[in-house]
Amino acid sequence: MAAASTVEQYIGGFPPEVRVLLLRLRETIRQAVPNGVETMVNGMPTVMVEGRPAIQWTASKKRFDIHDTAGLPSALERELGEYRDGDVLQFAYRKEVPFEVLGDLAKHLAATPR
Repeated sequence: MAAASTVEQYIGGFPPEVRVLLLRLRETIRQAVPNGVETMVNGMPTVMVEGRPAIQWTASKKRFDIHDTAGLPSALERELGEYRDGDVLQFAYRKEVPFEVLGDLAKHLAATPR
């Protein structure tokens, strides 16, 4: 299968039960960062803000990951620390996903040059 060239193609490559969560992630990010431009960068769905990649995520059969999240403010780290693996936050599909906090994360990542 060829690599996805759009976020729609990327999400469409997953089973329906996973697509539901990925679409919710996408909508959460869109609402939090309305000025973001969605694209694919190095095979990852990416939201660009002012020409820079602000939010990058990937998905697999069992979870989705949000990349490059080191150095979060302590309040966000308290909320999201249990999902941390290095610079990546990992969210298993079988667990409740804190979408409201992910909106706060998206706002922070969009506002913070990395």
